[in-house]
Amino acid sequence: MELKLVNGLPIISFPLIYQKQTIKMENVLFDTGCASTIFDTDLVANIGLDLDMINGTAKRMYGVGGASELCYEQVVEDMQIGSIVLPSFKLQLGMTKIPMVLMAY
Repeated sequence: MELKLVNGLPIISFPLIYQKQTIKMENVLFDTGCASTIFDTDLVANIGLDLDMINGTAKRMYGVGGASELCYEQVVEDMQIGSIVLPSFKLQLGMTKIPMVLMAY
């Protein structure tokens, strides 16, 4: 796991392993004050980590300023972050990227 400070924020990069598939997660905010872990659905879909519509639960996540976004909370079995094995881990999946807005002039 690689940790660096960017504009005073702790940013990490790490391999995420699920169902024997690996992706490199880069420029991830290591939010030590967050109550849960959220991953972007578009990024983790590449390794088969999808919404579990049967066993998961729709939740609202709140950020700075109190704005909320919809995400999905679920338990994931046998996930690995770097060398850390997580046999059963509760996480949230949602859209974490800021959408690009095209402006017409």
